[in-house]
Amino acid sequence: MPRHAPLSFGALSGLMALLMLVSIGGAICEIKAASVDPDSEHVIDPGLPYAPAVTLPPGRIADLIERLAGVETFDWGLSPYVSGTAFRAKEGEGSPMALVLGSPEPQASEAFRELVRAGAPAVPYLVAHLDDWRATRLTIGHGGCVANLFLSPPDFSLPRGSRKKEVALSRYTIRIGDICFVALGQIVNRPYAASFYQPSFNVYVISPVHDPQLRAGLRDRWSGLTAQKHRDGLIRELQFAGYPGVAHPTLERLRFYYPDAVVPAVRAMFTAPRFCGARLEKLAVDSLYHATEAELPGRIAEVQIREDASVLHDIVEEDADHGPWQTPAARVLKLFPAPPAPAVRWVSDETLQALLDVLNPAEKDAISHEMSEFNRTLDCLRCRRRTGEGGG
Repeated sequence: MPRHAPLSFGALSGLMALLMLVSIGGAICEIKAASVDPDSEHVIDPGLPYAPAVTLPPGRIADLIERLAGVETFDWGLSPYVSGTAFRAKEGEGSPMALVLGSPEPQASEAFRELVRAGAPAVPYLVAHLDDWRATRLTIGHGGCVANLFLSPPDFSLPRGSRKKEVALSRYTIRIGDICFVALGQIVNRPYAASFYQPSFNVYVISPVHDPQLRAGLRDRWSGLTAQKHRDGLIRELQFAGYPGVAHPTLERLRFYYPDAVVPAVRAMFTAPRFCGARLEKLAVDSLYHATEAELPGRIAEVQIREDASVLHDIVEEDADHGPWQTPAARVLKLFPAPPAPAVRWVSDETLQALLDVLNPAEKDAISHEMSEFNRTLDCLRCRRRTGEGGG
């Protein structure tokens, strides 16, 4: 079995004791929609191919959405039995986070698969149907694994500091707009789920049909998505994929939708300016977060002249948003103006190591020279520990 290949659904039953400990809460949809902006500048190579691998006539896409009313099988993101993600444009298993022992295997309808395969051209239609109230043949009710059923907003749609308001339900029928929400997520590489299981015996429904705030946010985020913006967004997400679990689904979509762009994009990443995320994090903590009020202006002046100042600023900005260093990072950020954005985005050693873990043999062969140079000059503390080379 390949290192990162998902387990078969049947094999997961033996892992149920472990999986039941995984509580994802609202995290299935918690990745912020604005985390990677396909409209921002500094794409690694704007000349890369972006002709979609699959093209469908508009009439066909509209017909597929009409056929969603006939969906009658639970699937990833549309199930009371499992939580996790999948990419239904391809055959294969999904990646579960929790599931009910003995539950039926998720099954995708052909209409759903074809919509996901359509990629960016389907997005305007999916976005337009997020308020489609028409019922499908999928209904979730109490009984079996469902002790509690809640209609809940996703965490990423809530204003900062607000409390989540959940509504208890006795039954819920999946709507066409809910399925469009899940299909949209699979295309744009977001774990959008309209229904998912959370241990123990809780099922959550997140519905753009019932949530106008969520629907407005999705339309604002994804309306106007073109094939080029879609491709650029996937490439940019690869630039931030510090772990194989993040790199794999992103690369999977880039391979499927824009196969001719994969090798040029990866080669460009291996030749871009590099930084060690672990070292910059340590610098931020030791030099900035622990600085006194009197020391801080001088420390900031020192880091502002670094070549990687923009990267360090991004790290401080992220720490100020969440994590254990939130308070000192917010203090630093007030005195640390954003440096000019670099012409080419820096890429972390951790990201490149994660890419090496998920590239296929043909892709590795195509960038063998760049890969060898990376391995020769690897000086990232975190990556050296991962590859067994030690490092302090």
